[in-house]
Amino acid sequence: MQGLALPDVPSDLSKYIASCGECVISGELFDLGRYPGLVPGTGNVRGELYRLNDPLPKERALEAFRQLDEYERYDAHDVEGSLYHRRVVRLRNPTVDAWLYYYNGPVDGARRIESGDWRDYRAEVP
Repeated sequence: MQGLALPDVPSDLSKYIASCGECVISGELFDLGRYPGLVPGTGNVRGELYRLNDPLPKERALEAFRQLDEYERYDAHDVEGSLYHRRVVRLRNPTVDAWLYYYNGPVDGARRIESGDWRDYRAEVP
């Protein structure tokens, strides 16, 4: 999320993607310490929607996904060993299909973020 990125977030993604604003995703959100973990579920989770810049040559689109996958620790050749899985899902709002990263680890013992809003949660929890 804008303003909440970790230090290792790719700094040059703006040449590949542009913000479309907020979105709502079906799922459950958990506090994993330095970052949240989204898992499938029935709750509402607030997020941010981005689109690829248009027109963007295929090679540059692939580079954008490569950088995002590396940041999210997703490896298409080792899906089960990845920290996150990248999947296409239908968002609740807006009702469009989008790629997102589901957390791939256990959430046992992790605190569920009832509001589904990482930004608000981080403002409340030091």
